[in-house]
Amino acid sequence: LTVTAIGTEFDVRHVGETYRVGVAEGQVRVGFPVVVNGEKIDMRIRRDLVAGQEVGASLADGLEDISSINPSYIAAWRTDMLIYRGVSIKDLVAYLNRYSQVPIVIDDPQEAFAGLQFRGVFREVDVAKVLQTLSEVHPVSVERPDAEQVTLRFVDER
Repeated sequence: LTVTAIGTEFDVRHVGETYRVGVAEGQVRVGFPVVVNGEKIDMRIRRDLVAGQEVGASLADGLEDISSINPSYIAAWRTDMLIYRGVSIKDLVAYLNRYSQVPIVIDDPQEAFAGLQFRGVFREVDVAKVLQTLSEVHPVSVERPDAEQVTLRFVDER
């Protein structure tokens, strides 16, 4: 992934296998290799972003289409805000593990979490509050078997 700033304020995040670039002010050019069957080939796709836009890139999906984002959400972590806009549970856990005192792991052998997405805005970094909210909106149990780990499990509601 290459990111070229053209007099701007922007943020680059790398979570799991995905990079996300968002522009708060100015303009950024993002380049990423063309991906065919999960493999990079010797060509690049470029997207020019302006304030209020973001784009994601991964080897699995290549360079995504540009989407809109509230410019105040970009780099919200600098003010201790946590903002999640339709992230997968896997990516949510990767984000939260940056802040958590103990590792958060997913126990999902049936891959039931695969289709779930999470949205939320939290005015402060409070991992426990995010996990509580997750368990209130999705069939997810948050278990703390000991002080060394937090485990997320799918709750089968049949």
